[in-house]
Amino acid sequence: MLSAEGQELLLDFQFVPLPEEVLDKNLVALNSLTTEAGLMPFTFETSTARYVGTADHVISTKRSTYADYERAVISGRVEDLQVGVCMCE
Repeated sequence: MLSAEGQELLLDFQFVPLPEEVLDKNLVALNSLTTEAGLMPFTFETSTARYVGTADHVISTKRSTYADYERAVISGRVEDLQVGVCMCE
């Protein structure tokens, strides 16, 4: 969320982007972190190898939360109801 892209995403969720001085302070803190030697880093994927699936330490951007799924289902039902109401007039 500290990147320019991340800050733009905040607007989609009705959040206010962080001031530049807060971003700078967070980046300094983030860059000062150290990790254990040999620690396996996480990576991101946008597509999964067929029949293999997601590997260890991989965060999939294709996944969604149950809340996202539920909102999509409800949205579809609302659209169906709107079509039904329009057809009755």
